[in-house]
Parts: sequence; structure tokens; C-alpha cells
Amino acid sequence: MTSTGRQTAGNRLAVLTIVAGGMIVLASSMGIGRFVYTPILPVMANALDLSAAQTGLLASVNLVAYLAGAIAASSRFMRGSPHFWLIGGLVVLALSTIATGMVSNMPALIFMRVLAGASTAIALIFGMAIVTDRLARLGRVSLAGLQFGGVGFGMVVSAVLVAWLTASGFGWRSLWYAGGAAVVVGIVLTALLLPGGGEDRTASDNGEPLRGTGFITMVLSYGLFGFGYIITATFIVAIVHDSERLAFLQPYIWMAVGLAGMPSTYLWNFVSARIGFAKMYAVGCIVEAIGVALSVSTEIPVLIVLSAALLGGTMMALTGSGFSHVREIATGSARRLFAVMTVSFSIGQVSGPIIAGWLYDLQGSFFWGSMAAVAALILAAGLSLLSEAQARRASNIPA
Repeated sequence: MTSTGRQTAGNRLAVLTIVAGGMIVLASSMGIGRFVYTPILPVMANALDLSAAQTGLLASVNLVAYLAGAIAASSRFMRGSPHFWLIGGLVVLALSTIATGMVSNMPALIFMRVLAGASTAIALIFGMAIVTDRLARLGRVSLAGLQFGGVGFGMVVSAVLVAWLTASGFGWRSLWYAGGAAVVVGIVLTALLLPGGGEDRTASDNGEPLRGTGFITMVLSYGLFGFGYIITATFIVAIVHDSERLAFLQPYIWMAVGLAGMPSTYLWNFVSARIGFAKMYAVGCIVEAIGVALSVSTEIPVLIVLSAALLGGTMMALTGSGFSHVREIATGSARRLFAVMTVSFSIGQVSGPIIAGWLYDLQGSFFWGSMAAVAALILAAGLSLLSEAQARRASNIPA
């Protein structure tokens, strides 16, 4: 093999290693650390006699902490090695996940979910910064989006762990221990695939104000998407658990969400390449709205599995396409742009479980909370198209 061939092969291996590392980071921080709560929720709620309002509160405080962690990680506060913050965030996430299984009162559970939420965001943002930066130096930054497939993989891992341990007779505490142990494995793999490097950089805040016609419209759309997906993402296992006809699906329904999410970013990329990020985002919101509506309007098993697949097959792709579209129409500091979008998204995420849990306690059903989510997703789709139209008019670009 020639030196050029060896260099090309080496670059390919480096790219594969970096992408794999990014997938492990997202699998550990999001797929397991953040979303393991969903399959554990009905088991823990039964054991501790928690109301839907209490379980919704636990989900929401985790998301508030995620918001705080995202803003902190996007600021100049966290200086020094990005690798230090990445590994540190994953370590705190693993410890807080394990510790959740050691407590039983609401204040302690809230504290642990706060730690988990903030550390999830820190690990996610610094991990993505490292992966994107390293791929850019190899001229393959276009592959950075592939790491989102790790979220679905992590969700499958968490679903399999919870289903297996529950079937084996283990209690809710062991489920949290297993989730934390899975994150520890992720830390080891991350350290091997993404070793620390002094050449890593993070995006700087150049102080330039955010500008762009259609930008605010898209920010509002992103917040509605956050509200629209999170209710089903939090309660779909509980919805199945509450139904006598569907209870047998409880160990598998979250797995269906994760399995659909694994290839979704690849598949939706083909769509966005043909119709653009804004239209792809709008189509994805409508598809997700159908899945959310199905989750509470039928007890036919195959349709419930389809609803889970529609949720998993859209939520990660929509997260990425929303950011991609707003980067097309807005200029200014990338860090503050990320913070504004994250604030809007997180407001939606935080309010969703609280409202759905409150309505459940009043009516004994997640139906009206989920219907509110459907309306939010439809409105989000319309606003994304409006955002694109506003940007085109401002630029005098024909549709």
C-alpha cells in the first residue's frame, strides 16, 4: 500500500472512531442517562405510590436542570479542557443515576434528577463539540449528525436492561443501578474512542447579536416541538402499563421507540437533502403528531407499537433539523443561538410532563394532555414553514 493509501485508510479509521465515540456519548448521556427514566417510571411509581403529578414533576425538574446545564455549557463559564467536562459530566451522571436507586422520598429523588439533568447536558454539549471539531479537522464535518443515532441505541439498551431485570424479579432500585452501570461502561468506551487532546477547541462567543428574518418564528416552533414530543416520550410506558389489553407490551414499547430512532437520522437526511430542513421539519412534526395521537386513541397493540415507532423515528431527526434550519436563516454567536433555541425547547419540555400529569390526576387519562401535544406539533409545523417563507421574502429568494 502506498503512503497515500495508508493515509486515506488511517483517516477513514479515525473518522469511524470519532463517529463511534460520538454515538457512545449520546447513547450514554441521552439514550440511557436521560431516557432510562421512562421504562423505570411505572415500576418505581407503583413501588413508591407516586401520583402522575409527582412523576411528571420528576421529569420536569430533570429537564429544567438540563436547560441550566445547557446554558452553562454554552457560556464562557466552563473553561479549560472540553474532554475534562465531557468525562466529568458522564461521571456525575453515572453516580446520580445509581444514587437515585438509593433514595425514596421526593426531595432526594428531585435532587438526583437535577444532578442527572445538568450533567446530561454538559456531557452532551462538550461531547458534540469535540466530535464536530475533530471531524472538521479531517474534512468530514458533514458526518457529525450521524452521532444522533446513538440516542436510539442507548434507548434500546435501557429498554432491554429494564425488561430483563423486571422479568427476573428485580425491583425498581436495581433498575437504576443497572442504568448507572451502563453509563459507566459508556465512560470507559468514550475514553478509549475519544481520548483527550490539547488540540480540541470549543466554539467561541464573538459577541455578534443574533439576526435573521424568521428566526423568532422558528424559536417558537422549536418550543412547541419540545412540548409536543415530551409528553409521549415521558409517559408512553405508563400509558401501556395502565391498559389491561396493552400491559404485555410494557417491556417492549420503549425498545420500539429506540429501534425506530437508531436509523432515523440517516433516513431523514435523504428527505432534507431533497426538500430542505424547514419542510422536512414540518413533515416530521406531522408524522410525530400522528404517533402521539395514536398513543392515546387506540388499544390495538400494533397501532400502539406504530405510535412508539413514529415517536422514535422523528424526535432525534427533528432536534437536528430544527438547529440546521435556524443556522440557515440566522447569523450571530453560535453559542447564544444554541442557548436561545435550548431555552425555548426546554420550556416546552418542562411544561409538558407537569401539564399532562396534572390532567391525568384530574381525569385519570393522558388523552387531553396528548391532544394538546398534537395541537402543539401541528402548530410547530406551520410555524417552521412560515419561518422559511419569511426568510425567503427577506432574501428575495423564490419558493
